[in-house]
Amino acid sequence: MSFVPKLYLYKCCPFCIRVQLIARVKNYKIEEIVLAYDDEANPMRMIGAKQVPILEYEENKYMAESLDIVKYIDNYDGNAIVTVSENRKELNDWFQQSLLIRSKLTIPRLMNANLPEFNQQSSIDYLINKKKSFIGSFDECLQQTSTLLEQINNYLNQLEQLIISHTNVNGSNSNSNSNSNSNSNFSYDDVSLFPTLLCLTFVRGIIFPTKVNEYLQYFCKLAQLPTFISS
Repeated sequence: MSFVPKLYLYKCCPFCIRVQLIARVKNYKIEEIVLAYDDEANPMRMIGAKQVPILEYEENKYMAESLDIVKYIDNYDGNAIVTVSENRKELNDWFQQSLLIRSKLTIPRLMNANLPEFNQQSSIDYLINKKKSFIGSFDECLQQTSTLLEQINNYLNQLEQLIISHTNVNGSNSNSNSNSNSNSNFSYDDVSLFPTLLCLTFVRGIIFPTKVNEYLQYFCKLAQLPTFISS
C-alpha cells in the first residue's frame, strides 16, 4: 500500500490554508490531520518546533514552512502553476498595516468557532496565553468590535483598488510556467492574500467590497473551501 502524504494543520491557520489551496488545485492527495492547538509534542517530534503546517511527504520525512510546502506540491508533477510574487509595495504595505486590526478581530473569535483544534479547554487557554502579548486582552478586543470593524472595512476598501482581477490579484498570468495547461494560474501574492481574506470571514459585520468579494468567492471555489461564517 503506497504512502499517502499527511498535512498536519489547524483549520484556522492562514498558512495552512495556503497549502490546502495548492493541494486541491493540483489534485495532490493528502490526508489532513488537525492537531490540538496546545499540542507541542507532535510538532516538536516532527520538525523541532511548535508550528504548522507540516507536510509528511514520505513516511517519517517532514517539511515545514508554508511557502516551501506550496512550492514542493506545485512542482511535484513538473507542471508548476504558481507564478512569482510581483512584490507590489502597495500590497505588501496593506498586509503589514492591516495586520494588527485583522488579528484583533479574528483571534478572539477562534475559540467560539467550533474548530477541532479548540475542542479542549487546554487549547483555548493556550491560545489566550500565546496571543495576549500581541493583541492584548481578548475581552477588550471584543469590546472594540465596532471601531475595529470600521477600520478593517476601510482597509478592505483600500484593497478593492489593488485587486486587478478576481482570478489573480496582479491581473496577469504572463509569468506562468509555459508548460502548464492549467487555467488556474495565480501568483504567490494570491497564495498569501486568499487565506488572509478567508480568515476574516470568522467575523460578522465585515463588508467585503465587490471586487474583494468576487476574488474571495473565486478562490473559495478553486480551493473547495467554504467561508467560515455567512458574511
